This record gives sequence, structure tokens and C-alpha cells, in this order.
Amino acid sequence: MFYTFFGLASFGACVRFVATRPAGPAMGKGTTITAKDISKAGDIPQLARNLVAEITTGNSEVRDHAAAQLRSLATQNHGQNQPDVLAAKAVEPLVKLLSSGTACSQESAAATLGVLALGKPDTQEAIVAAGGIGPLVNLLKMGSSKVQEQVASALAALDADVSHQQGIIKAGAIPPLVAIVKGGSGAAQSFAAQALANAAAYSGEAQRNIASAGSIPLLLSLLGTGKAQKPGGSSDEHTWHT
Repeated sequence: MFYTFFGLASFGACVRFVATRPAGPAMGKGTTITAKDISKAGDIPQLARNLVAEITTGNSEVRDHAAAQLRSLATQNHGQNQPDVLAAKAVEPLVKLLSSGTACSQESAAATLGVLALGKPDTQEAIVAAGGIGPLVNLLKMGSSKVQEQVASALAALDADVSHQQGIIKAGAIPPLVAIVKGGSGAAQSFAAQALANAAAYSGEAQRNIASAGSIPLLLSLLGTGKAQKPGGSSDEHTWHT
């Protein structure tokens, strides 16, 4: 697995923007979880439950803030808080944010789903069961560059069961993933290349679709510049043998 850090990308302008807005009743003013936030909630499990409640019932500003804080909670300390986030039943509300939230909420939701899914087959299955693939691929096609980066990371993390790739391919993910490999940020290119590698492992037809979308020259270009070597190389290995 090529992921080497939690958080996947900087929180970016969205989080700085929502940090200036009024916080919900369960949250502090900032979007990075602090010891004060934990103390106010009582403990980390309760804080996670509070944030999930804010995502579910708050207005758009509260949801933006809560989603950013839940992202912070899930990515801190090498992910040690993730069991508490999952126990708070965060997956389904996060999936809903992908369709109903602002761009800021969508970015936070995709990033959080990505880190929660990483290396966790049960969580990956929960994301798929909650209907997460369709909204993720829709954002891959239409979201901002920051949102697309986090969506690519979430799709790349859905790698435990090759059958998940059927839904990803059917939803039309291959062309936008190839486009990100061509013109995205370095992190987005790496995530997109891994997602393509996952799709290539699904079937010969998927491999041919990836190749016909023009991915091989793009992946070779990434390899030549030293970017995304493991994910790019993996996908290229699949497509060359079709």
C-alpha cells in the first residue's frame, strides 16, 4: 500500500474558511481537535458521537465545521481515534454529506471516509453498502480539485474486495481518474493511479477500458518523473498484459 500519511492532503482553504464561522454547541471554535475539545465532550467516544450528531442535524455551517473536526479526529495520532469514529456510526452520515453537503463538507467527508476505509475491509464494505460509490464518482467528475483529490484517495482505499471495482467502473470512474492522473496534483495523481490499479485488477474488460482511456502513456509519464511509482506501476502492469 502506498499511503504513507494520515490526512491525505492539507485541509486547505475550506477549513480555514469554516473555522471563522460560529461553531455548533458541541464544538470548539477551531477545526483541529484539541485536548480542550475532548475535555469539553467528556472523552473521545462522546466527542465523536457529538460530531456525528452535528453532521446529521446541523445547518450547513455547523455541518461544515463538524465534518472538518471529525476529519481531524479521524486523522490524528496515526488514526488511533478511528475506532471511536466508526463506533459513533459516522459512515452513513459522511456518505450522505457527499451528496448534500457544501464543497467544504464534501471534501472533509471524502477525506474521512478514505482514512477510515484504509486497510479496513469491514469499513470499506460499510461505505459500499451505504451507497458511497455513486456520490464519490459523481464528485470525481464534478467536484473541485481539492474535493477530487480526496475522492480519489477514498476510491483508492476501497481495495480489499475486488468486487467493489464493478460499481466504481460502472459509475464511470475511469475517464475522470485518467484525467486526474494527467493533470491533478501530485497527491491526486498518486491516488488516482492506485484507484486505476484497483480497477485493472477487476477484469480484462476493465483493463482494456483503462488502456483505451489513454492511461498507459500517462502512467509511464508519472513513472518517468518519479511520481506515483508504486500505484502507477501496478496499474501499468495490469494494462500491459491485456
